[in-house]
Amino acid sequence: MIKLNEPEMAYPDDVLEVITTDDLRLKLIGEVMANDTSRGVLKAVLKGFDTASNISKMLDLSLPLVLHHLERLVDSGLLTVKEIDHSLKGRDMKRYSASKMAFLIIPSDVLEDKKETISKLRRSAMRAFFKRILYSLVGLAVATGLSLLILPMILPPFRYTIYIPQVPVQPPGNGSAILPPIEVVIYAKADALPISIAMGIIIFLTMWIILGWRARHWSRMT
Repeated sequence: MIKLNEPEMAYPDDVLEVITTDDLRLKLIGEVMANDTSRGVLKAVLKGFDTASNISKMLDLSLPLVLHHLERLVDSGLLTVKEIDHSLKGRDMKRYSASKMAFLIIPSDVLEDKKETISKLRRSAMRAFFKRILYSLVGLAVATGLSLLILPMILPPFRYTIYIPQVPVQPPGNGSAILPPIEVVIYAKADALPISIAMGIIIFLTMWIILGWRARHWSRMT
């Protein structure tokens, strides 16, 4: 994280990082982003492939090459090592993640005059991040609620059949009479809550995929 001159601008956050044109990492960031392999490794991490071995298999690249580009991405500040696990062979296995959601590059000579603007941009980026999470939770709740209301109306009741044996009786004459079991049919309404939750998740994920595809489509057009 870049240390700005004023203390209030030096707080760390996970959303936006400001980079000035005097930052030594700027050249490395440019070199990394100009490399096709580095961009592919970065995209793989953003998709959830957080270990070098998984990225190597996904991109069909050698493990040393992937490790080289991961190191450059970490040095540039685009990626960070979020944790280190131990493999079955006892070796350290690093897990990578994006260090920030966005990077803002500004001229160093206007930094002093733009501190308030930068602060607003940071707050705006954080609000956008938390709004996305909030909208996701609200969408899931609405989809589940609608399923909970609709499914009980369309789900047929379950039919249970119980057979109760009868005690043999001793009629006059020879032996005892064997009576057939009594058949009892019970109709019970299905519990719609688990099904509604599952249907709500399916509806929410479907809408999320459709909206995400439309957003990417419009971003390419613009």
